[in-house]
Amino acid sequence: MAPPPSARSRLNQFCQEIESTPDISEELKEHLVVLYFKWEQPWCQLVDESLFRQSMHSQGRYFSPLLLNSILAIASRYSDRPEVRSVRDDPNTAGQTFLEVAEVFLHFDLQYPSITTIQSLGILAMMYVATGSDSKGWLRHGMAVRLALDMGFNLDHPSLSKSNVLPDVEKKLRRQIHWALYCTDKTWASYTGRVCTMLVCMIPHQPSIVPTITQWTFIA
Repeated sequence: MAPPPSARSRLNQFCQEIESTPDISEELKEHLVVLYFKWEQPWCQLVDESLFRQSMHSQGRYFSPLLLNSILAIASRYSDRPEVRSVRDDPNTAGQTFLEVAEVFLHFDLQYPSITTIQSLGILAMMYVATGSDSKGWLRHGMAVRLALDMGFNLDHPSLSKSNVLPDVEKKLRRQIHWALYCTDKTWASYTGRVCTMLVCMIPHQPSIVPTITQWTFIA
């Protein structure tokens, strides 16, 4: 269950004040965020860019320091800039600092898990497999799946459509995250040889395939 807005706000503020937060320029942050949505997001659509950016500027519910550092970590793997490396001459260390900070934030974020917690866990799973830590990645993916099920992301959309508790944008985002996790779950199972954790019986009604310019601009 998500905490009251005040508790979540206090948690985010606390995380932002942690001294280990990397001190990077706004230009570098934007560079990495752009890389994430250009190269990582298209095949693993855990984050809605518009909601994320709006919340980042307004400290809204679809942004958290954990999610930001998770994005910066995986995006660093696509960057050739030495500032994103913990050892400037070693490309293999790209994003390591952001990853370490994200894990610190995760420890606190799990006290009041939310949508951004699930998104972050899914991204951290990809980061770990990108750096050869398959077991850690599998663990983070499993945590994301279980939190998503705990929060009812697998519930059929029509059952929520009459509810005024969740705004429409959040209903859409929940389904987007569910399907992103479902697809990556199959990828993880194929890659590791382990069984899938998101079963057919957990699937809500399948979404219609309606490509939009927003979804496919990365091809150009």
